[in-house]
Amino acid sequence: MPRGDWGLQQRWTIVQMNDNEVAIKLNRGNYIGQGAFDHAKQRHVADEMEMLTPVKNKDGSWPFKSRGKKYLSSWRSDSKQRDYVDFQKHNKRCEKWTLERY
Repeated sequence: MPRGDWGLQQRWTIVQMNDNEVAIKLNRGNYIGQGAFDHAKQRHVADEMEMLTPVKNKDGSWPFKSRGKKYLSSWRSDSKQRDYVDFQKHNKRCEKWTLERY
């Protein structure tokens, strides 16, 4: 799904769900979850596929790993001139998130 449909990225909120997992809440109140074919989906309730495990990288960035063992990713398709949010099997550049306090 194109990032434009997700709202402003800086308005996402990380919600602690249990000792090890978080959920990411969008500015419209929905949560990001892993859907079919590893597409990111918006959900009204944070359930099993919306639970993410944050892991701090040495460079200070944070990847978020789903229970489906995939990483939350944001990347740009230059050919389509669009940004996407989905889940990938690797933890590379597009899966590293920088967090800011608000």
